[in-house]
Amino acid sequence: MIPLPKCRIIRHNLICAAKAMTPYLDAGESSTAADAKGRASFSYGEELKALSAQLRDAETCKAEWESARIQWESARRLLSMQKELGKMQ
Repeated sequence: MIPLPKCRIIRHNLICAAKAMTPYLDAGESSTAADAKGRASFSYGEELKALSAQLRDAETCKAEWESARIQWESARRLLSMQKELGKMQ
């Protein structure tokens, strides 16, 4: 499978962290405390689970597409070879 660029995964992880930190920042916590509490929160864990499920689905879709492309390419090459063999006879 072709891995997603690491920067894209990190960006989505940071978005999850920012969503989890917001209530603590609004309550007047420091950014460090809000970060620690946000990443320890249940909602952050749920966001990461959803993100990992989306990543798994995307990788599955890409693998299926690559498999179909290879099958099509193989069939095209076999047809071309069959045409060449037909010309020789």
